[in-house]
Amino acid sequence: MTNPSTVEARAIVDGLLRGGVDEVVLAPGSRNGPLSIALAQAADAGRLRLHVRLDERSASFLALGLAKRLAAPVAVVCTSGTAAAHLHAAAYEATEAGVPLLLLTADRPPSLRGRGANQTIDQRGMFGPAVLAAFDAAVADTQPEAHWRGLVADALAAARGNATTAPGAVHVNLPFAEPLVPADGDTAWTAALPAPVPPRAPVEVARGSWARLWPAGGATPRGVVITSDPSQADDATALAEALGWPVLAEPGSGARRGPNAIAHYPALLADPALRADVVVTLGRFALSRSVAAYVRSAGRHVAVGRATVDPLGTAQVQLPRLPDVRRLAPTDPEWLARWQAADAAVPAPTGPRAWVAAALAAVQPGDLVWYGPSSVIRYAEAVAPAVDDEVLARMNRGTNGIDGVVSSAMGAALAHARTAPESLAVGIMGDLTFLHDVNGLLVPPDSAVPRLALVVLDSDGGRIFATLEQGADAFRPVFDRVYGTPHNRDLVAIAAAYGVHAVRVATEHDLVRELSAARARDGLSAIVIDDRG
Repeated sequence: MTNPSTVEARAIVDGLLRGGVDEVVLAPGSRNGPLSIALAQAADAGRLRLHVRLDERSASFLALGLAKRLAAPVAVVCTSGTAAAHLHAAAYEATEAGVPLLLLTADRPPSLRGRGANQTIDQRGMFGPAVLAAFDAAVADTQPEAHWRGLVADALAAARGNATTAPGAVHVNLPFAEPLVPADGDTAWTAALPAPVPPRAPVEVARGSWARLWPAGGATPRGVVITSDPSQADDATALAEALGWPVLAEPGSGARRGPNAIAHYPALLADPALRADVVVTLGRFALSRSVAAYVRSAGRHVAVGRATVDPLGTAQVQLPRLPDVRRLAPTDPEWLARWQAADAAVPAPTGPRAWVAAALAAVQPGDLVWYGPSSVIRYAEAVAPAVDDEVLARMNRGTNGIDGVVSSAMGAALAHARTAPESLAVGIMGDLTFLHDVNGLLVPPDSAVPRLALVVLDSDGGRIFATLEQGADAFRPVFDRVYGTPHNRDLVAIAAAYGVHAVRVATEHDLVRELSAARARDGLSAIVIDDRG
């Protein structure tokens, strides 16, 4: 007779399949054994793709990268105790970025809590505001399989969000009682075929006059569209084209495309001739200081999206969604032409911006780019071309942390390869970001590995702080110790120790050559740029 934990685990996996989840990331452990075995059986049956990572933190960010690229829920599974705590950072990033992520944590039975039992902590509600919802399951005993499938369905519905709540992370805590393995001989995959996932109902588009949104005067003003939110890319492009406005789209937004996209806008925002009457921000938007200052300088700020998309607190008007752009009247065509001319006149980049520009110049249509945070995204913001209709770009912009970037890039690359198997994924990041998630390179021998080239700008520490207040002369005596944090490590040797093909380059020509070689090579590559000068 099949034991209760095995019945529960198989029903949970069946619920994942019925809910359209076909990518799962697993961190091994004993208490999550029933679920691990059921997932392995489903993977062997060709029902899902299972990725195994030894580090729970890397596993969670791998799942995040998969979910972000697929725009669909992905589950990460771990054992009990502090293993579950390592999912916390990815949970915050998923919720803040609007990415559906399911956290399935195994747990000891409630009877062992507070008794000093091994590897037991109180996991109920452990992620707090980092998750949209938390479910604490009962111990499997006489619950029918439909109960567990329903639990997964509820969790997936919460993770996907709705018309008023963005997608995000959801926690399902699953106490498993012993025995934690199937009975002898009970190893066959028996879950039923998943039911087709019904299509989501279309969102009704609100219509109305935009006249009340503009400053007094009647005529359509000179405006700018700003976004860094991939879910708003199509609306941003449509609005800008309808009005003849420029689009200032952060790399990773999906809206750097077409003639209205201004690629080098950070160099132009201080020009008084380009000051806008109105700025329309769609969804979450970039908060680099130059963009924030530009939004504040506009005559009017219109924020489109949920109530949480006005981080500056400057919006005079908030709309839940974009009105019908087909009814909008174009503005003065000279306005867009002025932006385009200024964009074309920006000088060629130098220093680390030139390295990022060279890497992006080697990217081909169909490729994937994953940007790291901190200095790298600021460099990319200034030099990334407007080719989002040819190249998919993404990054962790929900909380902007340096954690989990290697794993997230790998997850996105694995998902991207499903539809573009011959493409190259390029992850561009700084040295501290790389070191912070270097365990993301630890891939079991039998796991799928994407064609991913990690381009690492090695400045021997936290260069971004030198450009902020902390870089002032007054802090020079303590700068290296508490801000710059030089590591003095050989990143090529570190990557090679993980079995990754790694090289150091000193010229842009060498960088382009190594990216070309990475395109012809299966698996991971690390290209370390000597940027310590």
